[in-house]
Amino acid sequence: MGQLVKERAAYSSQTCAVCEHCAPENRESQAVFRCHGCGHIANADSNAARVLLGRYERRMNRPSLDAEGKGMSLPAKRQLGDLRLSA
Repeated sequence: MGQLVKERAAYSSQTCAVCEHCAPENRESQAVFRCHGCGHIANADSNAARVLLGRYERRMNRPSLDAEGKGMSLPAKRQLGDLRLSA
């Protein structure tokens, strides 16, 4: 059975689930996410869900999944202050 957890949602709609590049222009439309850092394209809701899952997994020290759902090593922990929006 699944588990409901809280995770901070700030900037999850603007952050890439693959490279963690965060910028308002990553949201091409309400439905389309296109990363201007690495070129990753995804449904915006699916990308944000993967961002939130990655945050939870890092917080719980669990291995993350890449964009294709395969295991990958944990990226360096980032603090909210490390997120910089492109001008």
